[in-house]
Amino acid sequence: MYALLLLFLVPISLLATPPSNKNLKNIVEDSIRFWNIPGCSVAVIKDGKTVLCKGFGLKKANEPSLGQIDSKTLFAIASLSKTFTATAAAIAVENKDIHFDDPIFSAYPQFILVSPYATKVISYRDALSMRAGLFASIATQDEWMIKCDSQDNLLKKLFSLQLPFGFRGAFYYQNMLYLLVGKALEQIKKSNYEQIIQSNLLTPLSMSSTTSEYSTFIKSNNRAIPHQWVNKKFKAVADSDMSLISPALGIYSNAEDMAKWLQFITKPHKMLSNEVAAELFTAQTVATTKGFLQEHDQDLNALYFPNSHFLSYSMGWFIHDYKGIVIYQAPGFVTGMTPVMAYIPSLELSIAVLCNCESPYFSHAVLFQIIDAYKGWKSKWNDKFLTIAKGVNR
Repeated sequence: MYALLLLFLVPISLLATPPSNKNLKNIVEDSIRFWNIPGCSVAVIKDGKTVLCKGFGLKKANEPSLGQIDSKTLFAIASLSKTFTATAAAIAVENKDIHFDDPIFSAYPQFILVSPYATKVISYRDALSMRAGLFASIATQDEWMIKCDSQDNLLKKLFSLQLPFGFRGAFYYQNMLYLLVGKALEQIKKSNYEQIIQSNLLTPLSMSSTTSEYSTFIKSNNRAIPHQWVNKKFKAVADSDMSLISPALGIYSNAEDMAKWLQFITKPHKMLSNEVAAELFTAQTVATTKGFLQEHDQDLNALYFPNSHFLSYSMGWFIHDYKGIVIYQAPGFVTGMTPVMAYIPSLELSIAVLCNCESPYFSHAVLFQIIDAYKGWKSKWNDKFLTIAKGVNR
């Protein structure tokens, strides 16, 4: 009788049978068919072990001659790159080169804002957590990247920004702040950003396919082609060179290497102490969907952070709740590709979805359906996100 009572006290989710490899593949394949996307690559890590690392579909829509996507196929990982830059800064903290609360101005004196006070005190923590209060819409930032011919000229745009609610007065998703951190690290390390990422992260973690150099990515024979939704179908488009803003958007990787990245970042080894590593996942600022989505339809809040009651930002990661559990999420978007990465500590579960088309609906449907599968919950995220997609694109 006592044993029976204990059984009823065990949460239902703990009694759920973990999804098999076949179940996980079915989730991805069903979503590919639902959204009719060209292809993707997915990595799932559970309890520190990779349980799925596989490519699905085609590198280019309707052109099987270019080959199938596999676990080694390279994708632009877009804003997932921010987690690498934040971790590189954390390694600099570990090595006593900087402190998260040091002013960036001391390493990068070219940095001069409209506010003399903000210029002298804005820190690495401020920049990495997007809490400085410097506002420019995502569309404006994209326009700057098109028109600027150097990182220095791009940063001049950042330096001219206003602080509508004062210094540290609001969360604004600001790619240029990550470029600023990258430039400061270059000054401190006397090396360029690409070499810093290579020597501090990619080489030690044996992420041999990952690169922060666009020229290397574009020469690869095993890379995914970006696609946009045009005339009711996905059409291949040109790759976007993110070299000007590499610390925010410019890393390229595949499912195999992203599995290694997730295993490291969720359980860091000797490169980072537990104390410093924890800073990367500590909420630094209250984030608002307005500060993230800005000019985009607010219905997208239900796509990126469904059923959430709070939203904050750490260093490269959004933190939000989902059906009673906490998720650390890094969504990404560049022309023709919409990856997403997430870490769910309570489940010891990490997921990376790399997608070669502009369909955050697909990427997030796969993400949340995999989470639900591990909780033993029924999912219909494809249907739910289709409703959102129709509303946004009406």
